[in-house]
Amino acid sequence: MNRIILCGGGPLVVPNQDCPNAAAHEPQPAGYVAWHQWAGRMAQTHKQRRCDGCGLHNIWTPFRMAKTDK
Repeated sequence: MNRIILCGGGPLVVPNQDCPNAAAHEPQPAGYVAWHQWAGRMAQTHKQRRCDGCGLHNIWTPFRMAKTDK
């Protein structure tokens, strides 16, 4: 189960710790509107990809690094 923590920018969803790749998951805003605004900004500079451990699209890689990924 995901946990929600509070930070200066608002609540963040912390990835499920049962996933073997949980450390690679990007913390994301908890609210619907906040998440979509955040994802729109992230999509300008990052590539989103599926996690091999849990199958969710929770891994965001900066474009410079994404070019060397699969």
